[in-house]
Amino acid sequence: MNNVILKCENVGKSYNDGALNVQVLKNLNFEVSQSQSVSIIGSSGSGKSTLLHILGGLDMPSEGRVTLMGNDLGSLSQKQLGLLRNQYLGFVYQFH
Repeated sequence: MNNVILKCENVGKSYNDGALNVQVLKNLNFEVSQSQSVSIIGSSGSGKSTLLHILGGLDMPSEGRVTLMGNDLGSLSQKQLGLLRNQYLGFVYQFH
């Protein structure tokens, strides 16, 4: 049985710095099913934290869609996002 709990569809994220448009994520597609383990690795500045913030609903993608437990994060209010995070997600920040 394939129980998808997290899904990214064509996710992209860009930041504008004056006339400069910096594309951090582009056309990202993946699914995470129940009982799967996933790690996100990459060099400094590659977009790992940006991706994690988008997956947790702390930030929204510039394009594409993220669904968590069947809920489209882009269509939820801040209160609904908070309730969803409280029920299904945990954040652990690591500092050196």
